[in-house]
Amino acid sequence: MGAPMSGLVIRRPSPVATLPPHCCASCRTSLTVCDACARQGRIEEATQKLAAAIKSIHPERRWSRTVNSDIMRERLSGVAWWRVTRGDKVYGKGDDFDPKHLSEAIGQWQRLVISGPDSGLGKTAIAVAIFREGLDFVQSEYVDKYSVGVGAPSWAESQRVLDQLDFYSNARFVAAIDLDDPRIMSTASRAPILVIDDAGHETKSGGFDAEKRAARMSDLLDRRERSSRAKTIVTTFGNSEQWESWYGGRIVRQWWQMPTATVLEMRRTA
Repeated sequence: MGAPMSGLVIRRPSPVATLPPHCCASCRTSLTVCDACARQGRIEEATQKLAAAIKSIHPERRWSRTVNSDIMRERLSGVAWWRVTRGDKVYGKGDDFDPKHLSEAIGQWQRLVISGPDSGLGKTAIAVAIFREGLDFVQSEYVDKYSVGVGAPSWAESQRVLDQLDFYSNARFVAAIDLDDPRIMSTASRAPILVIDDAGHETKSGGFDAEKRAARMSDLLDRRERSSRAKTIVTTFGNSEQWESWYGGRIVRQWWQMPTATVLEMRRTA
């Protein structure tokens, strides 16, 4: 998920009008931010942003940290059948639902739909685990490591590292039903990594309101698909036929049928 740091860019310090509160005495004397203090500032900023990304997950879902774990294996014990497809190719299926096999089958993903008609299967747990794996990797590799001074002092100037921090620390988890809120919809539209939980739930009210909510979701899914960088996980109780009735054929092609779309289907019965 990460890559070794390269292409470090060293910038010459320049006088600043207002120094950050974490700056050392030397910085205050010279009115410049030294490498060590610049690094500390980036660490503090990244820590706060990663905490905000984790806080967006519902508190009852935050226990899920990694797909391949004993607690996940126990959580998914009710799954009797599963299949992972990408376009028309099958990457894993059967009745032996081992999280290790699941993780390998999902592999590298840009768009991932996790579908199952039953509640309590573990769809959201899997989505949160994949989401958290990315955040925890960045915390370990780009925050914790450098907070104890490991690595070059110019870490704060490495564009690769800063890009990784920005990408993952702006990740968000949203419930489909909450996309009525313009602020949440705006956040969901901009998030580089997004989990949309329980797509289809917004249509259950029926009538004109349900149509409006489905139209908003369809627009969001379309925009996420057209972004070359955005990574999106959607959990849903619906299948491709239901998605077509809710969101239209274009969305089904984008999220269920294209070679770049990964679909995990789960059921309680084989």
